Amino acid sequence: MTPDSPETILLLGGKLDDDNENGIHKDEHFRALSNDEADIRIEEAVLGLARGIFMRGWRLAFQHDAVLTPLVIEVAMEYWQSLPGEEKGFEARRFSSQPVVIFGGRLEEEEHEVIEYAVQIGCVKFVPETHLTEIPISRVVCIGGSRQAGEYIDWLNEQDERPPVFTIPSTGGVAQALSYREGVSDLERGIEEALVSQRAEMHFEPPDLEASPEHSQRTFPPVELEPERVPEFRYALYPLLVNAILDLDSWVIRKNIS
Repeated sequence: MTPDSPETILLLGGKLDDDNENGIHKDEHFRALSNDEADIRIEEAVLGLARGIFMRGWRLAFQHDAVLTPLVIEVAMEYWQSLPGEEKGFEARRFSSQPVVIFGGRLEEEEHEVIEYAVQIGCVKFVPETHLTEIPISRVVCIGGSRQAGEYIDWLNEQDERPPVFTIPSTGGVAQALSYREGVSDLERGIEEALVSQRAEMHFEPPDLEASPEHSQRTFPPVELEPERVPEFRYALYPLLVNAILDLDSWVIRKNIS
């Protein structure tokens, strides 16, 4: 893709249904950190996806959500660069078009201030839900999600040229249900198996400690640091998973799902 025609990734999902009947299953290989594990996984997966997209200069489209919208905008602003002349020292924009495209839903009054500023500077674009077909979607990523996200998947299947669909099933909800559907790619399982199989050998080496003259004159016992293991919580692998999804060649994807 050229800078003038960035890829657009459609995020489907978000928070789970209130009844949580499609919540996350007990994880055999990764420990949960809190009672809100499902929410943490969804937010961390969305953060990983947003960062992966914006660092490539691409666009992220998604349905307005009271939690995810400000989260995504905050990340987008970290990568945003103003128009020439708006701020001293900036010569060019990082993005050729709005990196965030939001459709559907109504804004609450308290949401307007932050979101409207992002819209005014050209970082965010709102589009009617009916105009979604006019946006060229490169691929779809499903994270968590309620029944409504599932309806969007069904709608995508009715399109003449359906973009490749990926799911992150460990985030629960529709994303979990989609892992069993034909034509939906689940790269998480392979990355998880590779990571778990190599976990015993993978670690971060402790830093080399050089004793200062003052330290060498003291009689403290030597400090021994154990190698740090790879984190054992599930969302530690989301950045790896996002890179695999975004870097996978579109032709290879279409060939595998056709």
